[in-house]
Amino acid sequence: MRRKIAISLGILLTILYPTVFFLFGKKSVKITGWSFDYFEEKSKKWNCKDTSLLFDKEGKLYEVEFDLPDEGEFLGFRRDDNPEKVIAKWGKPSEVEEYATRGYKEEVDRYKYLIYKRDGGEIQFEFASYGFKEGHHYELKTISFDKVNPPLPKGIKMGMSREEVMRILGKPDSSSDFKDVLIMPFLFALSYLIGSFWTAFLVDFLPRGRKELTKSFSFLCPHSSPSSSSPAPRLPSLYLKSFLKKEIYQKSPPTSHLSPKMSSSPSY
Repeated sequence: MRRKIAISLGILLTILYPTVFFLFGKKSVKITGWSFDYFEEKSKKWNCKDTSLLFDKEGKLYEVEFDLPDEGEFLGFRRDDNPEKVIAKWGKPSEVEEYATRGYKEEVDRYKYLIYKRDGGEIQFEFASYGFKEGHHYELKTISFDKVNPPLPKGIKMGMSREEVMRILGKPDSSSDFKDVLIMPFLFALSYLIGSFWTAFLVDFLPRGRKELTKSFSFLCPHSSPSSSSPAPRLPSLYLKSFLKKEIYQKSPPTSHLSPKMSSSPSY
């Protein structure tokens, strides 16, 4: 009885998962933000290599990241500037973060971030040193502005809408939205229960089911014993031949295997 209840519950959960997804999946999707990316061809108009912009769920600009060009200045900074030069211009940063990763052929890539907190927001300078060797210095890679309004290229400002930004910078080369599926935790829990059920079914219930099927088959097709009212079951021809040979051997006298010279009967 418990096994039937467990199997019924597992099948119900399996059917419930796609039903919930198709009925409530689209309705539970919530847009949490957007991103615009301008590649080198368009970014070079404001002397940048690449430009990325982030918008909140209301479609308002709140963060911009500029990838510095290989040559020339951007906002008074150059790509070959090191952390010491930035600190000399801007003073001591609010935070300093450093990371290292293993790069090509066991070389180590290092990253350093100088973070300045200004007017409730942050300005971050990212430095990189690829394939670090003794004496190899950092170079300034990107500058990002988060919820602060310094003078930015083309007059863009935090809080602008996506439409305003597109009117100033043009259509982005790449754009995407960020989505949050509200029922995702429920779907994860449901998929875990379904996976657990089918695992248990294959490991435990299925072997038991085979045994029950064998018992049912034996009950439906029993071996009937011979009686006077019903004829005896016919044996296959192979077993019938073996049985007849055995009967003939038992009824006929054994044949002597002795040679005539060793026969016990006298010869005249």
